[in-house]
Amino acid sequence: MAAKRRGAYNGQIIYEWLRQMVRKDKERLIARLSNAVIHTPSGCILYKHTGGQTSKGYRRVSVTSEYKVYAHHVFWTLANCRPIPDGMEIDHECNTPACVNPKHLRPLTPEANTDRRNYG
Repeated sequence: MAAKRRGAYNGQIIYEWLRQMVRKDKERLIARLSNAVIHTPSGCILYKHTGGQTSKGYRRVSVTSEYKVYAHHVFWTLANCRPIPDGMEIDHECNTPACVNPKHLRPLTPEANTDRRNYG
């Protein structure tokens, strides 16, 4: 399944897709993403769009009709204007898989992300 791909390939696809979307119609992209979120009192911004979700609650965005990526990867990439660094994953500091608030997201190595998930 495409959504499970990690690393530079997935990060670069997201980055290139966003660059193309911004070139085509930046306002439409912002409206699409803005209309797909719910702001919570805790500061989380939850992605609620229809791209589906994993069994663990991670939301997905359709990049093409056949390719979906994690919503938090899209929002992190958009906020940071660069691809996800090679060998890194995007961690939710808030521990809320549906959250796409860039202030709650940070790149971590897979090992550090697993350790944080297992040990808090």
